[in-house]
Amino acid sequence: MVVFRPFKGYLPNLGEGESICDRISPPYDVIDDNRKRQLQSKPFNIARITLAESADNYDVARKELESWLRANKLKPADRESFYLYRQSFNFIGRKISRLGIVGLLKVEEYDQGNILPHEETIAKVKDDRLNLLRATEFHLESIFGVIDHLDNDIVEKMTSVSETLWECCDEDGIQHSFMRLSDQQTVQMISESLKWKKILIADGHHRYETALRYSRERGDEKSQFVLATLASSDDPGMIVLPTHRIIYGTGLNNFEIFEVFKENFDISRTRDFIELKKKVFTSNTSGIGIITSDHECAIINPKMKRSDGGLWNIHAFVFQELGLNNILEKVRFKDKIRIEYEHDADEVFKKVMHNRCDFAVILKPPTIDQIWKIAEQGLRMPKKTTYFWPKIWSGFVTYSMKD
Repeated sequence: MVVFRPFKGYLPNLGEGESICDRISPPYDVIDDNRKRQLQSKPFNIARITLAESADNYDVARKELESWLRANKLKPADRESFYLYRQSFNFIGRKISRLGIVGLLKVEEYDQGNILPHEETIAKVKDDRLNLLRATEFHLESIFGVIDHLDNDIVEKMTSVSETLWECCDEDGIQHSFMRLSDQQTVQMISESLKWKKILIADGHHRYETALRYSRERGDEKSQFVLATLASSDDPGMIVLPTHRIIYGTGLNNFEIFEVFKENFDISRTRDFIELKKKVFTSNTSGIGIITSDHECAIINPKMKRSDGGLWNIHAFVFQELGLNNILEKVRFKDKIRIEYEHDADEVFKKVMHNRCDFAVILKPPTIDQIWKIAEQGLRMPKKTTYFWPKIWSGFVTYSMKD
């Protein structure tokens, strides 16, 4: 059974002339160095706490948070509530939005079958998040979960009785609207409706598994919950972008790269990058796009057709199992290989044109239905397979386990 409940969160207490835009931030794992400097230049931006990366920084993060609490820059809410988080944006020429419900999700082991992961995690990243959690005793960022369908009457009811707290348009043109939902009848209806649903973790596998580990350490009631934003699987704003790969450091030339691919793939050259994109994204084939350092474009298709489907329908998995792993077997210095990730295929092509990479890989993203089916089978995709967009921003509300 899924337990999803309202809570008394800690909310930003804005000073005179201060905007909520000064307080919020993308999640820690998508912030580059330039964005980090920009965000942390604001004295009460949540990124000043979420981006701790060393033992000293965890202590600094704790002290920073404590100073905000003493100065009343974060204040506890006066009532238990759910929150609604709407993101409105343009996508391929269409204006659409996605609505999430923010509350506390009770953590449990995956084998209970209610919370479904879909990607592999990295131990080092989980250790980092655990150290920050231990230092602050706050859930500062929300995981993002997908509900297996949410009834329209519930959506209509909760939006009609909510009150808007803040709105912010970010530098990418995404409009963030954050609302409070305190109507007890509606709150109860939401919790009851989710009891027998399954929750797919879209973003935040590391944070969820960290929260589960932390709950075992502490063992008290407050630590049994993680801050979560849940959206319906059929929400029109449920978008999964591809995550392409740019590969450096193999030591192989273009001829050698294609020779390795020939072992497991059929290769067909394309006239140019435009044709490559068309074949990857609009055809029904399993073709993966390859761009070499001399700008040669090709489509590679697995020679062996798998009848079991599942992970073998996922581009990132096919490339890892039949392409990347085979390359790793051929190269002498595996530690020199570096992989850069990019979500825009045109940006990948620009980087190939201007950087000295070995080759780039253009991948089709999995559909939400494919992700669900794989998760329900208890399987996991390679890391950086999915990129749910837009990201759930942090700083609108936090959850304290201190009191």
